[in-house]
Amino acid sequence: TLHNGYDTQIISAPGENGGGGWRPARDVHQLPATVTVRIFLNHYIKFKRKEAPSDEKAVVEEQTARQFADRFAALFDETVPKFLLYEPERPQHNAIEADPKLSKLRKCEIYGCEHLLRFFVRLPIILTQAIAASSGGIDATSRKEMGK
Repeated sequence: TLHNGYDTQIISAPGENGGGGWRPARDVHQLPATVTVRIFLNHYIKFKRKEAPSDEKAVVEEQTARQFADRFAALFDETVPKFLLYEPERPQHNAIEADPKLSKLRKCEIYGCEHLLRFFVRLPIILTQAIAASSGGIDATSRKEMGK
């Protein structure tokens, strides 16, 4: 197994032990990530508390930041399987869902900042789909986009 931020398995190199050097179609990230979205959000909460000019303001800032982080994490958890995974990552996601230990964790406690960046890039599509779903106007094209 090679580790360079991605989890890649090479069964055998070409010509070694008669193997063909199998690799996944695309490298997938090693999960759980070293720096998860939850860790990132916890740093955000600490930063907001330290940024406050007084102890009273710090408590309010921390509560506000914690509410934002909790809501953001919930939205991230919901969007991972619908919007943020590439096709080669779906089997990895399914394996996480089937794992008794990992399936108890939230998506924000497994996935890292690479997926957080995808979230921000796809946020306009996510919001468009959320608005369409709340108004009951999801057509076949929209359903296809949601599956990506």
